[in-house]
Amino acid sequence: MNQGGALLFYEPLTPKHYLDQILAQYPYDIDPALVYTLLTKYPAPHPALLTFIDFIRRSRKILITKKALTNHALNRLYVKMAALAQPPHTLLHIHSFRFDCLIHYTHCPINHAYPYLAYDKIALIDEVHIAQNTHIRLHPVDTPPITYTSSMPLLDLSLDPNQYFSLSISINEVHGLILIPRCAAALISALGTLYPFTAEKVRHDFLLFYDLKMPQQENIIAYDANSKQYIGCSCHVGSNQSSLTECLYMIRTLYGAITRDKHDLTLTSTMLNMEIPNQAISLLMCSDEERQKSALIEALLQTGQKHRCTITRVFENYGTIHLLDDSLYATGAQIGGAIPITSLTPNLFYDNTGEDIYLSESERITYRITSLKPLTPNHLFQPIHIIAILCNVESFRLFNHPEEVLPHLSRCYCTLDSSLHKDDAVGNALINTALLNDIPLIALPINDTPDQNAQALISWIQTRTSPDE
Repeated sequence: MNQGGALLFYEPLTPKHYLDQILAQYPYDIDPALVYTLLTKYPAPHPALLTFIDFIRRSRKILITKKALTNHALNRLYVKMAALAQPPHTLLHIHSFRFDCLIHYTHCPINHAYPYLAYDKIALIDEVHIAQNTHIRLHPVDTPPITYTSSMPLLDLSLDPNQYFSLSISINEVHGLILIPRCAAALISALGTLYPFTAEKVRHDFLLFYDLKMPQQENIIAYDANSKQYIGCSCHVGSNQSSLTECLYMIRTLYGAITRDKHDLTLTSTMLNMEIPNQAISLLMCSDEERQKSALIEALLQTGQKHRCTITRVFENYGTIHLLDDSLYATGAQIGGAIPITSLTPNLFYDNTGEDIYLSESERITYRITSLKPLTPNHLFQPIHIIAILCNVESFRLFNHPEEVLPHLSRCYCTLDSSLHKDDAVGNALINTALLNDIPLIALPINDTPDQNAQALISWIQTRTSPDE
C-alpha cells in the first residue's frame, strides 16, 4: 500500500507479495520474472534491473507488524531482504531490499472520558526500529497559527480505529497520547527517535489529534477542566500534509502549557556543558529562531576546540526550567534532536551520516535527526550557570534588569499566546532568581555571524573565570 509517500506492508507478507507491491508503484516497464530472480540467485547486471534497483533503494518501506504475533516466515523474509547484497565479483555493487522502519504494535483499548470518540480498540505503537542512514520524505505544510478555546472542539468527531495509530509518549513526568493517521507512518519513525514510548496504561496529560481532516485550517488547543487535560487538534483541509515541524510544534506547545501550570517554564533552548581549565559550566542557549540557534551551537563546538574548551550537548531543541529552593535547574524534554542541516558545517554533517536519520520536507533534506538514545541523569535537573539569549540586540551585552530580559525571553516560550495568562509571574521569578544568584543573562546579536557570537561568548567566559580576574 502506498500512503503518504511510503510503502506500507502489512501481514501476511511473502517475497512475491513484497515485490508485487513495489512493481505496482514502478513507473517503467520491467519483466517481473527478472525481478523475482533477485530472491533466488544473483542476477545479471541488466540496465533495466539497475534502474529498478535504484528505484527500490530510494523508496521508503515500512513493515507494520503485531508485536504479539510471531511469524517465522516473515522474520526470515526480513532477514533475507535486509542482507541481500551483490557479491564483489559482479558489476552490481549493492542492492538492498531492507525495510527502513519496523513498527511493532498491539491492539488495546484507549480509555478516555469522551464516549463519542469512537476508538475503543486502536493500534498502540510499542516499538519503532529504524535502519541506519534512513532518509524520510514528508509532504510539506505551513504551520497554521494555534488558537486557544475554552469550548470543546471535538463534539462531532468520530475516528475510525483502523485508520489511526496511537503513540503514548513520555516527556519527563508528562504523558501524552498522539493519534496519527496510518498514511503518516513515516512520521512515526521520526518521532520514535525523539521520545520514549510508554506502552503501559497511564493517565495522559495531553491528547493530540494530528492531521485531522476538518473544515477549518487552524490548529486548536482546548483545556478540558473535567478531565484536567489539554487537547490539541492539528487540522487540515487537504490530504497528505504530514510535517514533522508542525507535529513537534504542537507537542511542544501542549507540553509547555502543562509545565507553565506547574510553575515551570519550557523554552526553545539547548543546554551545553563547557569544560574549561579547573571549571565546568552549564550554558543554556535560548532563541525562538531554532535554525540560528543550531548554527550557533555548531560554531561553539568548533570554536571551543581552538580555545582548550571541551563542549558537549546535554539536551537539544527545548528544555524545562525549574525554580527549586531559589535556584535554577534545567531538564531536557527530548531524547534526540532535529537539527537543520543548513546549520551544520560539512565536517559535522558527514561525521554521523551512517547513524542518523535525514528528514526531507519540500523535496529537500532539511533536518538531521539524532539516533535514539536512553535518558541519562544529565537530562534531569542540570544546574544552570549561564543563560544566553540569541535575540535582536545591537551587540554582545549583559542584562541587569528583569524588564530588559523579559521581552526577549518571552519569545522563546513554548506556550500558547499571552492571552492565556494575565501576568508573567513565572518568567519574572525565573529572571529575578537568576539575577539574585549571579547567573549571567547574556544577549547575543542575532544579526552577527555564528562564528562571531561563539568567539565573543567563549572569550567572555574565559576572561570571567580566569584566575587573574
